[in-house]
Amino acid sequence: MNRSNLSILSNIAEGYGRRSNAEFAKFLSYSSGSVYELRTQLLACVDVGLLKEPDIRDLTQLCETEAKMIYNLMRTLRAKE
Repeated sequence: MNRSNLSILSNIAEGYGRRSNAEFAKFLSYSSGSVYELRTQLLACVDVGLLKEPDIRDLTQLCETEAKMIYNLMRTLRAKE
């Protein structure tokens, strides 16, 4: 889960550093995948009994919010191409 979280941030930074909207959008796509990977890992923790549903509710909501922000940024970048 730590690696997924770090991947979200790292891909955003790396994409921005590419100085191209197309490259930035590509790395934002990778970042989005990591958001959903993290969300899935949280749900898996509930499935195996490590966490309870109320314990992850806020975190899964944050994942959804972050995924929407990344998607909107990708859409904006692609519209500028």
